[in-house]
Amino acid sequence: MQLTEYIETLASLLTRDEDILLEEVEIALSRFQSDEVVRAVAPYAKKFESYHFALGILKHTKTELAEQVLVECYDVLEDDGKEMVLDGLTSHFSEHAFPLIEDFIANKYRGNVLDMEEMFYGFYRVMNRQHPQMEKWRLHVIEQNRRFAQLDDQSFLNLLPKTTPVASVKIGRNDPCHCGSGKKYKKCCGK
Repeated sequence: MQLTEYIETLASLLTRDEDILLEEVEIALSRFQSDEVVRAVAPYAKKFESYHFALGILKHTKTELAEQVLVECYDVLEDDGKEMVLDGLTSHFSEHAFPLIEDFIANKYRGNVLDMEEMFYGFYRVMNRQHPQMEKWRLHVIEQNRRFAQLDDQSFLNLLPKTTPVASVKIGRNDPCHCGSGKKYKKCCGK
């Protein structure tokens, strides 16, 4: 039995609501690097319920068909989906990303998933292209890096939820052992 026989079955799992499973499906299907996977995943990439991991597969599948499907998805999806499409196209270093980036900016789409200014700046730099907002994007990236560098371990600890320590009872060496053996702690579990 060929592994490719499982492509459709794996793609159908993209409708599930189990992130760990979906991450594994994304990894498995991305490894095929084939248009067969792209064709199987394309319908799921255009649906709100399943686009997240499907777009991840298209992002990691470096074929022309994957780029074409990503472009098609841009018109169908809402803001967060558009962000992910642009992430996929920029990771493909696709020329198709440029007009979609312009559309994203012109329509003032706002997603909540990615730092678009950082993505756009990096993409334009790598592609050796200019954009009127390049300086703004560059300054944004510098500021983000500065803020991140200022964070110290204590800042990260402050982000964690506060917990209350549980009071524990100290067992004396001559107390009865907590395991219920009837022996003194020092002669049982306290050795």
